[in-house]
Parts: sequence; C-alpha cells; structure tokens
Amino acid sequence: MNMQKAAFTLRHPAFLEGIQQGEALFHQEYGQATLLTDLDLLEFYRKHLSPFARDPIKHTGIMVGWMRALLATGILLECATGMLDALAGYHIAAHDWQCLTKDDLLTDTQFAEFLETELAPGLLAAMHAAEPWYTEAYQIGYAFGLVRALLISPGLLPESLRATES
Repeated sequence: MNMQKAAFTLRHPAFLEGIQQGEALFHQEYGQATLLTDLDLLEFYRKHLSPFARDPIKHTGIMVGWMRALLATGILLECATGMLDALAGYHIAAHDWQCLTKDDLLTDTQFAEFLETELAPGLLAAMHAAEPWYTEAYQIGYAFGLVRALLISPGLLPESLRATES
C-alpha cells in the first residue's frame, strides 16, 4: 500500500517570480530591522499587495517570499497599534490551517484563489456586518497567518521553499 504524502506544487511562473520579489522586498525594507510590528505588516500589504485581486497568483507569491524571509530572521511580529486585530488574525489562522482539508490548496494557483477569497472586500464587508471585530487588519493578519502556516507545515512544501521558525 503506497501512502505517499501530498505535496504542494509550484507551477505558475508569476507565483515563483512573486516569491523572489517578496524576499527582495523584505530585505530591502526590513533587512536591518530587529523588530516588526502589525503596522509593518499592514503597511507592506497596502503598499505592495492591494488590491489583492489585481494579481492574486503573483501577490500570493510575494506574501510567501516575504513571510519566508521574515521567518528566516527569527523576528516575531509585535503589536504597535494597541489593537490586536492583525496579530489575532495572524495567530488564529495557524489553528484554522490545522483544521482545513488541504487537498484543494495543494497548488500555487489553488492557494492563491483561496487567499483571494479570504482577502475579498465583499468577505470583509459581510463578516464585519455579522461580527464587528472582523476588521481589515484582522483579515490581512489572517491571510499572512495562513501563509506562515503553509510555510511551516512539515512535509508539505519542497525543501527549497520550506521555512523554519527560529
């Protein structure tokens, strides 16, 4: 009986280009940083990834590259806003990732489509109407948390892409 473990597939050139761009942007903007905050995360998203739906595959790659570079530094995100929205989303996503059936998220394109849904303005409006605590900062933090969870998932990513937290 062959019990081969599912693995994440990288195929789309824009995703791969995005990974390189995300890593370069991290080093360019935060390479000397010893502290990163929720404000840095939100600023990066708004500056480089908004609107997300404009190019979800490349933007997902950028998020992966940026998060991979962040994880390699060992720097933890800290709260600077006095509100925990972004960091709450970031940490809750790790739990949710463990609960997800990932069979539909195992290609770069599928994962990008998933993040596009998670970052859709319509989802933000609907969720905020139902749950006032669901803010744009929470939504962005949650998406980055999903990327982090993907990167640290054992055995899911190719060794060349996997990140470890210091």
